[in-house]
Amino acid sequence: HAHRPAPPPPAQAGPPRTRDPAAVLARQPSRLERQGSEAILGALARCEPFFVRAGDAVDFLYPAVRFIYECLMTVLGYLRENGVDYGAEAFLGIVYCFFGYQFMVLIAAVEAFRLTTFDECRGSFIDLYDQFMVFQEANREDDRLDEDKDGVADVLQITGRELLKRKVLLFLRAVDPKTLGVAFGTIYTGFLAVFACLKLHFAHNITLGVVVGDIVGGYLYEHLAPILFLVVPKDYHKWIRPGFTYGMKFVGVVVAFSVQRRLSMLHSALRGGQLFASGLYLYLEKRQIIAATVEEGTPVMTITSLLAAAAGVIFQVKCHFTLPFLLRIAFAPLLMAENMLSALILREIFFDDTKP
Repeated sequence: HAHRPAPPPPAQAGPPRTRDPAAVLARQPSRLERQGSEAILGALARCEPFFVRAGDAVDFLYPAVRFIYECLMTVLGYLRENGVDYGAEAFLGIVYCFFGYQFMVLIAAVEAFRLTTFDECRGSFIDLYDQFMVFQEANREDDRLDEDKDGVADVLQITGRELLKRKVLLFLRAVDPKTLGVAFGTIYTGFLAVFACLKLHFAHNITLGVVVGDIVGGYLYEHLAPILFLVVPKDYHKWIRPGFTYGMKFVGVVVAFSVQRRLSMLHSALRGGQLFASGLYLYLEKRQIIAATVEEGTPVMTITSLLAAAAGVIFQVKCHFTLPFLLRIAFAPLLMAENMLSALILREIFFDDTKP
């Protein structure tokens, strides 16, 4: 046979072909950017009516907001110059004395804050105030700025929407974000501690009421059960025991909260008497109405605080632990805050999502 040439050796398998990573990276961002840009533009287009309405709302509300802000700054300046901050302490004492029953939760929150995290948060409030004063100074300079030299301040020649944007950017340039972050973080932690204290306080009252209602209900059931079985139809006898038990627990909780409110009223009256006496004499000294300083613990200070506390308790008893109609209107924001805080605490107690 004729000699056949040997077949060529099989080609050795080389490394698997891969796509060039540099080329992939060079093409991929452009595609992602195109998709992201289309998505962002679409979202902005859908939100355009909202932004337009928000801008119109800013144009409409800004004059009123600026007027309220200027009035508040004027009042605060007057209070600082005349030492009325001590008078504010005395006024807070009056609220404690005369309305402790109505604002039990708010007063408990203030006292819990004072006893737990006030010292830590005080420095944070001072830092926030300092940052606010820095912005206030920059804001005054910005209000006087006249870049076009036409004799009219620039802030008076732009719309409310543009003015809001200008002030927001000015705020971002003026304040220190690190200081704001630390201050708000400390205050937030303090509020969480206060909320935990209030939650524990409410849970204690509920537990006490349930236990007392269970004990008293068990004693009364032994004596009232025969009567209930005679009065209630036979088909509903199975509901007598659980209905009576839970009803007595509910009554126990109501009584526990009622007693706690009266105890809180006495505590707030005594505490308010101290605040009123201290603020009153400091204010009188600041205004140079009295010459000597009245120290805490002296007979004059003690008698003044006890008289204020007694007057507050008598007032609340005479009003049957309710606010007169005009005072309910005046204290409507505080009443709303009291009810909202109470509802929030009760929700956390009964509907806590972290419970197993």
